[in-house]
Amino acid sequence: MGRFHDATQPLAKLTLSEPVRVMGRGELNPILCRLLREAPKSALESWVVKPAHGTIVLRELIAADLASLVGIRVPESSVVEIPLNPSLGPASMHDAWGHVVRRFGGQLAFCSRFVENACDYSGDADDGDLAELWAFDRGIANFDRSDKNPNCLSTTKKELVAIDHHLAFYKVDEIDQSGASTFDIETMLSEAVDDVGRRHVGAKAAASLTEVTNAAYDKLGEVVTHRLNELEGRWPSFPGTLFADIRRFLPTWIAAVRRHP
Repeated sequence: MGRFHDATQPLAKLTLSEPVRVMGRGELNPILCRLLREAPKSALESWVVKPAHGTIVLRELIAADLASLVGIRVPESSVVEIPLNPSLGPASMHDAWGHVVRRFGGQLAFCSRFVENACDYSGDADDGDLAELWAFDRGIANFDRSDKNPNCLSTTKKELVAIDHHLAFYKVDEIDQSGASTFDIETMLSEAVDDVGRRHVGAKAAASLTEVTNAAYDKLGEVVTHRLNELEGRWPSFPGTLFADIRRFLPTWIAAVRRHP
């Protein structure tokens, strides 16, 4: 299996073996863990697990799928269940892991494969890669990637790898709950997209671009439906009405975001 995500493939079936250490960044306190891949052959691998509630899990996963389909490198991504054992891993992890289990034990968490021999992005990416990332983030209203917070890795081959999409799809889960009209949706998206355009790490590289490609939007509904079907098939009771809620409000969001290139 490649280290980068492939939206055309089923999600890896993983079991959490042990937490290793808390990663030193991120508001979600990601944890480096050893996960057992169940197929095609059993193997322990290093993955970064982000314990969080259902909407964030799906934001990350759907963004990874969409990035893969439009040529943005992201680490291989999947979901894993947080076991209920608070004493997994080394003794130094027991306090932090116990906290995770108390909040998220028995729930699904987003996880991405640890990219070996990569470091935080430090400004050495190809302008073309940065421009594509700028266009992608505007399209999914992901304003968390900025020049001061690039949320990217750089491999030894100078490959740009995008990470951290838990704030993508700006207010997508609030639109339906609030009963906002199309006008309100468009106002929110306009603000988010404009903010991405100004602050993004790739803004300078993308100065010559005039619009965001619609390729991602054309595939978004298909991608989301495919992943929801897969997740519902494997975890029919998780997390409550979330799958139905997403199916209901996503078409409205897609229609609105397409009007904000």
